[in-house]
Amino acid sequence: MLRFALMRTLIVTATLLALSFGCTGISFVSRPVREEDSWLVRLQTYAQADKAGEVRYDHPAQWSEQDLSAVLSRLYLIERVGMLDKQPQPRPVFSPEDIGQLTPVVREAFRLAKPHEWVTFYMARPAGQGEEVTSGALYVEE
Repeated sequence: MLRFALMRTLIVTATLLALSFGCTGISFVSRPVREEDSWLVRLQTYAQADKAGEVRYDHPAQWSEQDLSAVLSRLYLIERVGMLDKQPQPRPVFSPEDIGQLTPVVREAFRLAKPHEWVTFYMARPAGQGEEVTSGALYVEE
């Protein structure tokens, strides 16, 4: 658990440093919705008021548990491989357990989201010698 917290802190710090030294100077602010040892859901937007003002999603939004679960269960990972490698079969991004954990929290995040925010998620699982990380963002538009 401590290792995950340290790794997450290092990733967030490195990302923030990279963004602050980058050419674009874009930075983000986030509001936590829920944070557990190996996963989190947050609401995120641009730190710059003018940039955040340009974003307009249809939030807050209401999702039924069944609809959101159906969306999450239909996301598949298609891995990139070299020309001579055999293409592996697409696999679900989320396990049924992941979907069970994420669905109520993501529903709540959409309910709380403002029009200039999007929902972000981060999940880490042990995999081989390290961790497998799944992260992304969701928003409702039209």
